Amino acid sequence: MGRHRALLIGASGYEVSGVSSLPFIPNDLARLGAALKERGFDEVQVLAAREGGKQVSANYVNARVIGFLKRARQGDTLLIFLSGHGVHSRGRDYLVPEDIDEDTHPFESGCVAIDWRQHLDETLAGHVVFLIDACREGIEQGSMGIAGVQQWSRQKISAALRRKVAYVYACSPGQLALFVRAHESPTQVVAGIEPGESFSLFSRSVSDVISIQPATGMLALDEFKRTVQGRMSELHRAYAKRGAPQTLRVVTDIPSESFYFLPSLKTRPTTTAPLAPLSGASSGAVDIGGGRHAVHRLRQALATLALTGVLAGAGWATFSHFAGEGSPTGNSLLEGAKSSFSGNVNLSEEGKIDWVQWGYLLIDRNVTAEFAGGGPAEAECHHLNIYCVTRKADSFEIGDFRSLGTEPPTRLYAGRQPVSFSWTGGSAPHQSASGVRSVVYQGGPGAGFRILVPTTATTRVFRLYISYRQGGIRFSASLKGDSSHSYTDTADTGSGELNASYFRVYKLVCRTPEPSLLEVNIKLEKNHGGGNVTLMAATLQ
Repeated sequence: MGRHRALLIGASGYEVSGVSSLPFIPNDLARLGAALKERGFDEVQVLAAREGGKQVSANYVNARVIGFLKRARQGDTLLIFLSGHGVHSRGRDYLVPEDIDEDTHPFESGCVAIDWRQHLDETLAGHVVFLIDACREGIEQGSMGIAGVQQWSRQKISAALRRKVAYVYACSPGQLALFVRAHESPTQVVAGIEPGESFSLFSRSVSDVISIQPATGMLALDEFKRTVQGRMSELHRAYAKRGAPQTLRVVTDIPSESFYFLPSLKTRPTTTAPLAPLSGASSGAVDIGGGRHAVHRLRQALATLALTGVLAGAGWATFSHFAGEGSPTGNSLLEGAKSSFSGNVNLSEEGKIDWVQWGYLLIDRNVTAEFAGGGPAEAECHHLNIYCVTRKADSFEIGDFRSLGTEPPTRLYAGRQPVSFSWTGGSAPHQSASGVRSVVYQGGPGAGFRILVPTTATTRVFRLYISYRQGGIRFSASLKGDSSHSYTDTADTGSGELNASYFRVYKLVCRTPEPSLLEVNIKLEKNHGGGNVTLMAATLQ
């Protein structure tokens, strides 16, 4: 059986003018390293500083990553965590090393390219996961960005690696990777956080998720993403950070629900072994005891809060469910209904808890043509987010969709469709809009979408607005871990007007005694020629 090995690298001690230091990174990596060891990793290397005051240079980072990939054995699972300032230039992504000089020109020539494709092709590892904690765009106080940064690009994954490589980014294009300063105080009780702590929201959330992962079962990449996102959103709200929570992004060419990179808990050690030393690493920079104790403090805090019922908020509620607080039983509820709809839907009025709209871009405001766009959603929306998701500001309850088919989802502005959406209080840059007729659709084999929504002991109403054409669809909804509560519906355009679109809203009333998830799937089961299924919007109240 292959080993689980981790390499954690942090660039924090910047001295160049205009690039702020990130002094919390060494503690972040120490905490994460301790969590990985407790989780069952066979080897954890932490590079948060170097002996003799040497800086974490570009050559140093490259050498460590390349050597780490070369030393992998057949079937090993490798986790490579990179933390620090980030830049993007000419289609490539870079980590800014500590020894960058302000006179370096072009600036990226002195940085570390996040691109080890040649060495990935040669490694014997079975799975390789990169976790990148750095800004994608812009510079702002309290963030990990550099002036003039553009969005991070999609990593190019060679065909030979489509079964084993994933990139997990701390935020989506145009967002900032935020951190908490020591003097900041939360506005509410936060499990596992002590006064005076400073940390990156992403790094801390990753450590917490790994530490509190259930005692049985495994955690796939998609659930890892959802639970980390929930914890980040909780921390974002607790520390009153501006704007919408940063949105974690996963880039991989394989199904993330079947991508496992954490070891089975059967291999969890009974004691916490020291982190594996690495030549040139400063032992003083790795606070093993602090990281280990932080893990135990977090568990104790969570146990206490769970008993007193303090845990609240869907972001942390989702996290708590995967922390082993139980599956839905007892008075669970799931009721479904369908209806056609037309006219305008005000999302902000209906979605008191959360709402989302898919496909909208600011350029759509001035479009007069019947159709505009019509290209892959990822290509059209890369400057905003991968699928042009507009959300209610400061809320992240309704999960991003996962496409199910083999063809990429397409963004489209459909100017003549008889339905539209409006809102106020949206996340920047789409704070308000009216008459929106933008959509995301998918056709081809297996076309469809999957969406996850947190459930609680309080009854909630989730509505999903969709359309379909030239085919038959199946809509299904179920409570995670509870097959006794489900709802299904089918519809077919076979006897209807050729090329007509059919608009439908599904209403789901749900409740679970413990925090859980509602899973919704919409699939194109029959294709009568050019068939597709379209996502428009969703609300939660």
